[in-house]
Amino acid sequence: MAAVPPGVDLLVGRRQRAATARSHVPRKGERLIARVLRATTRSEEAALAVAALWGRDIGPSERSAPGFEGGILLREGTDVLAVSCWTDLLDAEAALDPLLTQLAESPVLGMLTRPLSCRVRSL
Repeated sequence: MAAVPPGVDLLVGRRQRAATARSHVPRKGERLIARVLRATTRSEEAALAVAALWGRDIGPSERSAPGFEGGILLREGTDVLAVSCWTDLLDAEAALDPLLTQLAESPVLGMLTRPLSCRVRSL
């Protein structure tokens, strides 16, 4: 598991993604997994900076991850939400470690007033 900076929430009870696991296109009636990351920044300017960094540096690697189905970045005031949809829970969790590592190496964590939070739900 990648080194994660202090104060970053992690999902409890992660399962390792099998090397042979493959993502698939959901069929009608199959569920998707939604993962929501929330960042609360020091100011609206910091939220704009986080959104710009996400769009430029973090989003492209997220979109190329196995099982990624789509996503949107929302910002209001000092809050930034990164909502992404995944074919299954393993894909959503597997993509989280590289994402957190990338965030730890960026200036994003210094712009936050509280730790990142992450929620995963079946749709």
